[in-house]
Amino acid sequence: MASNIVVVGSLNMDLVVQTEQLPRPGMSVMGGRVTRFPGGRGGNQAVAAARLGGQVLMIGRVGRDENGEALIRSLEEEGVDTAFISRDPETPTGVAMITVDLSGQSTAVISPGANYQLLPGLLAEAHDVIRKADVLLLQLEIPIETVEYCAELAHQNGVTVVLNASPARPLSLSLLKNVDYLVMSQMEAGVLTSSPGDGLEAATAAASELAETGVHGVVVTLGKRGIYYHVDGQQGLLAPPAVNVVDRNGTGVAFLGALAVGLGSGLPALQSLRFASAAGALTATRRGLRSALPNRQQVEELLGEPIFAREEDGGG
Repeated sequence: MASNIVVVGSLNMDLVVQTEQLPRPGMSVMGGRVTRFPGGRGGNQAVAAARLGGQVLMIGRVGRDENGEALIRSLEEEGVDTAFISRDPETPTGVAMITVDLSGQSTAVISPGANYQLLPGLLAEAHDVIRKADVLLLQLEIPIETVEYCAELAHQNGVTVVLNASPARPLSLSLLKNVDYLVMSQMEAGVLTSSPGDGLEAATAAASELAETGVHGVVVTLGKRGIYYHVDGQQGLLAPPAVNVVDRNGTGVAFLGALAVGLGSGLPALQSLRFASAAGALTATRRGLRSALPNRQQVEELLGEPIFAREEDGGG
């Protein structure tokens, strides 16, 4: 039986241009052709989870425009339930302007548009689907009051809450107490704690500090080094499988989608993290974002073993 995952988050149309190097402040660089891709952290993580076998429902908001229709179609083509994506009559669909260099590093500027109109008052009809979920997956590209509202509703009903603390911003203790798994980059962890900086020592300190707020599991992503986790009283560095990295743009998306699927399927936390790390690593071997996201069988092949019982495998 597939894990039941509800994603509440952003839906953006991504405008992507590749350059030889990312521009520094005050610097202009020449880029290639601009391409258009369906995106948004929420939408992308929903697709990642669906590819990996999750039964996924997306809650979001788009404009009544061509971009909004295209985003909904793209999710439906991936098997994501879009019944709770609403359309704003006045505000356009969100847009992200993304620059990617030859090494796969990227920067993004986001115009949130209708995403910032996804307010708690619009979610009354979605209460039951959130209450019945195995996992609620959240990010920070929608109003913070909506994130807090959904996390509290899910927590009160025993739903596992996974929060991707990105883009970086301070978070209230009242939100953190309703979060089971908090996932962020080292830079984002520095915003949330008194431990800014790079390196394993800073990641360890940040994870420990966040764990003291009551978060069940804290995960700090460290790029090619893997992840540092503080889960169930266990701490450690988990290195990803060795792969030929081509483009890291989709690694975080795949990691979050896989983590939600693992936890929602009842896998132990560390096994879910291992599955998620492999999904992220495999995504880095391909160019693009959604186009690079793997399915469950591909991740298990990279790991060299089945992670899920065969009778539960509905995600190919």
